[in-house]
Amino acid sequence: MQNQENNKTITFRFATLQALMKVVNIEKKDNDSKFESWFNYKYKIKDDEDFLIKRLIKKHKLFLHSYNEQTLEMRFISPILNKIDFETEHFKDWYEYKISAEINGYTLTGTPDFMVANGLDIPEISSYKNIKED
Repeated sequence: MQNQENNKTITFRFATLQALMKVVNIEKKDNDSKFESWFNYKYKIKDDEDFLIKRLIKKHKLFLHSYNEQTLEMRFISPILNKIDFETEHFKDWYEYKISAEINGYTLTGTPDFMVANGLDIPEISSYKNIKED
């Protein structure tokens, strides 16, 4: 966080909980109700998905602890993400695009490795309030 009176910018890479607490009211709560639909979703893992995950774990489990971020992404996370078809009429997957947001007088900015957003050639702010699942 660049802590100057005129410049209230927090970059994702250097964000700390203390810096984010100055921007938004963060409280520790033991409440899983927000995630209830996720935790209770009855997704059936397909055989090919199960095979992929087990193969990746078997192949990389001895080395995962020593992988740097790029190696972990390319060898373990990317194959899983590539199994998912993120492209719909409303959104798609984006990699290494800069984003920023103004929240309570602070600018949060950075370049996430991965995000899902709408847009044709570049990610855009969504105008959809509630996108229904198919």
